[in-house]
Amino acid sequence: MKKFTNLFLFGLIYLLLCSCARSVDSSELTMDAQFDASIKIYAKANLDLSTPNMEDAPAGCRFVLSADYSDFNSNASGRWYDTLTLNENGYLETAVKVSAKGVHFDLEPVDFEANQKQGINSNVSEINKIFKADELSFTLVPSQAKIETVEFYGETIGDEMDMVDVTFFFRAYTDEDEGMAALPSDFEVVFKSSNSSNYWTIPVTSFEVVSNDNSTYSKAVVSVPKSHTIKVMDFYYDLTTEDGPERQKYYNNSTFSYSSNGLIQYIDFNNSADSTPTK
Repeated sequence: MKKFTNLFLFGLIYLLLCSCARSVDSSELTMDAQFDASIKIYAKANLDLSTPNMEDAPAGCRFVLSADYSDFNSNASGRWYDTLTLNENGYLETAVKVSAKGVHFDLEPVDFEANQKQGINSNVSEINKIFKADELSFTLVPSQAKIETVEFYGETIGDEMDMVDVTFFFRAYTDEDEGMAALPSDFEVVFKSSNSSNYWTIPVTSFEVVSNDNSTYSKAVVSVPKSHTIKVMDFYYDLTTEDGPERQKYYNNSTFSYSSNGLIQYIDFNNSADSTPTK
């Protein structure tokens, strides 16, 4: 009797396991991916600033194509991914499966690093940059052949910048007897770019005193970042008067931007009474 009971229990457990297995198998999701479509991507990059047109992006550039599984079955979760590679002709082409209602795809360009040829007014021939492009989103329906273009633009790596030379002429009112005239020889001018945390300092030895239109100027040729917004920083200095030195704040609130070499900029400093000590 005990042996019979054990056999009965073993058989019951076997039937339960088989039932569970069949239940799991029957719960698998069926994906509606019986239709074909295709996508062709042309990739361009501004690799040469000496020409007006964009060049083909380098062969081997990668793109990540993805779609939600729920577009193939509303009960499915997760996401499908594929990596695509640009060929030597500047494009990639791939076939994909879609559902009867269509599938929404995202195409994410992968950043790449390359040398960018600079324009004719640059001080350097090439600058190494990171090239980035915006993500594309589109929907493909059965039998559709979609064509898209991706444009990569170079961005500066770290603090490396394309510089241009600008000739500056400075004046300031630092002596009542002289009026607006060349800067004194014991201070420096500091430039700041709003595009960067870097400062450019011009030592006093860089200045050349020149005369022009019955006035004297401090002349200096300065390399500044191309196409950045440049500002001259405030400084503090003693104005020479009959009653003795008076601490003044010297400033110029104008901003400047330069796109090529050989430009000329005149800057006159304003001044106002200020007791702030020299920095």
